Amino acid sequence: NQIKYHIGMGPDPIGLRSYGDRLGIVTQAYSPLGDGTGELISGALVTGIGAKHNKSGAQVSLRWVVGHGVPVSTKSTSASHLTANLDLFGWEVSAQEKEALDAATSPKGHPSFMCDA
Repeated sequence: NQIKYHIGMGPDPIGLRSYGDRLGIVTQAYSPLGDGTGELISGALVTGIGAKHNKSGAQVSLRWVVGHGVPVSTKSTSASHLTANLDLFGWEVSAQEKEALDAATSPKGHPSFMCDA
């Protein structure tokens, strides 16, 4: 089940991930970098964490998704962005950093165009 899923929505938005897990449905993230606000690419939270790991804010945002066991689909017309998007493995955010990312409430989002909760 492909749903919008990114930092700011929490690790289990409106219980949709856990519901799918109970039914054996794999959740896949779309819009993992939000809807153009830039907060998940250049915001203080993700860039601050990224600096500690020599990674970009976008890589931190994508790593958060993958770290929750959710496959992610990205797109870009930039070869350098596509390459960076693949550099999500071989490093992890710390437990404290993950906690901060999980607790983020911005940018807001709904997991699907059909959900208005």
